[in-house]
Amino acid sequence: MRIANWVIAVSLTGWLFIRIARRRRCVDALFDVVILHGRVMDPETNLDAVQNVGISNGKIREISAKELRGKETIEARGLIVAPGFIDLHEHGQEPRNYQFQARDGVTTSLELEAGTDDVDQWYAVREGKR
Repeated sequence: MRIANWVIAVSLTGWLFIRIARRRRCVDALFDVVILHGRVMDPETNLDAVQNVGISNGKIREISAKELRGKETIEARGLIVAPGFIDLHEHGQEPRNYQFQARDGVTTSLELEAGTDDVDQWYAVREGKR
C-alpha cells in the first residue's frame, strides 16, 4: 500500500473519531500501518499535537506520543494527519475531480447548491462505481 508523501488523511469508514481510538490503547502492539511524527488534528476533541498513529485492520487503534511499531511505517514529520475533510460545495462531479479531492484529503464531497436536473440518471451513471 503506497500513500503519497505530501498528504496524509486518515479516514476509515466515515468519521472515525480519535477519542474512540484513545480509549482502546494497545501496549507495544505491532500495527499494520504506523504514521509517525505527524501533526494529528481532530476538530471534535480539539486535539492538535505531534503524535503517532497505529492502524490495524483498517481502524485507528492507538494515538500516542510514544513510538509505535508497524509492518509499514509512514514518516509524517511536517504533515497533518486528520480523519478526512468534507467539501460541502463542489462543482466537479467527474472521476478526475474526485481524484484531486482525494489527494487533498477530502473523504466526503457534496454539491449542495443546485444538484442535478435528473437524479435517476445521475445515480445510474455512477451505479457500481466509487
